[in-house]
Amino acid sequence: MTETDAYRADRGTVGFAAPVQRLVGIGSDRGEWPVLAPRNPENHVREGSLMRDAYHEELDSIGDSLVEMARLVGSAIGRATTAILDSDLKLAESVIEADQKVDELQHDLEAKAIALLARQQPVATDLRIVVTSLRMSADLERSGDLAQHVAKLARLRFPNRAVPQDLHATILEMGQLAQRLMAKAAEVVITKDVDLALQLESDDDAMDLLHRALFQHLLDDRWKHGIETAVDVTLLGRYYERFADHAVAVAKRVVFLVTGEHADELQPDIQPDIQPAPAPGGDGA
Repeated sequence: MTETDAYRADRGTVGFAAPVQRLVGIGSDRGEWPVLAPRNPENHVREGSLMRDAYHEELDSIGDSLVEMARLVGSAIGRATTAILDSDLKLAESVIEADQKVDELQHDLEAKAIALLARQQPVATDLRIVVTSLRMSADLERSGDLAQHVAKLARLRFPNRAVPQDLHATILEMGQLAQRLMAKAAEVVITKDVDLALQLESDDDAMDLLHRALFQHLLDDRWKHGIETAVDVTLLGRYYERFADHAVAVAKRVVFLVTGEHADELQPDIQPDIQPAPAPGGDGA
C-alpha cells in the first residue's frame, strides 16, 4: 500500500461536520498532494436544511422553556397565596421546594442561548429572540423567587396567620391578579400578540391600586395588629406588586422581540382588561 493509499484509508472526513469526501489517487510518490473528490451538491443542500431545522428546533426549545417557567411561577404564586392565607405549612414547603425547577429551567435556557450565540451567530430577529429570551428568563426566575418569599413568610409565621382577617380579601385578590397577569404573559410568549402584550401594562394598574389601598389600611389610626404584622403585610404587598411588574416586563420584551421597538414607544391609550377589587372595608381603607 502506498503512502497515499494509507492516508485514504485512514481519513474519511475533512473539516468540522463535513460529509465524507474520499481522497482520489494522485500518488504521493510523485511529490503531489492528494486531492478531494467534488462534493455532491444534493448532499450539501440536504445538510444545510438539516442544520437549519436543528437551529430552529433549538430556538423553539428556548420558547418552550419560557412558557414552562411562566406556568410554574404562575402556579407558585397562587399556591403561595393559599399557604399564607390558610397558614398551610405543607403547601408552603412545596412551593419553596418547587422553585428549584424554575432555577434549573433558567440555567438550561441560558446554556442553550449561549451555545446558539457561539455556534450560529444569529442576526436580526433571531438575535432578538435569543437576547430577549435571556432577559425574560431572568424576569421569570425572579418571579419564582417572589412566590417563594410569600411561602417562606407563611412558614415563618406558622402556626399563626401572617395576614389579619380584615386583609384576607385584599391579599387574595392580589394573589389572584398576579396569577392572571402571569398567565397572560405566558399567552403573549406563545402567540407573540403585540396588542395583548401592550394590554398587560394597563392591567397592571389594578395591582397598583390594590397595593396603594393596602398601604392606606396599614396607615389607618385604627390599625391594631402590631408592628410585626404591619411589616409582614408591607412585604407581601411588595412581593405581589413586583411579581406583577415582572409579568409586564415579559410582555414588553415580546413587543421588542416582534417589532424591534420598545413597548413604551408603541403604547396606545388602552383601557385595562382586569379591574381591581374594591378597597378593603372601612372608611380608612
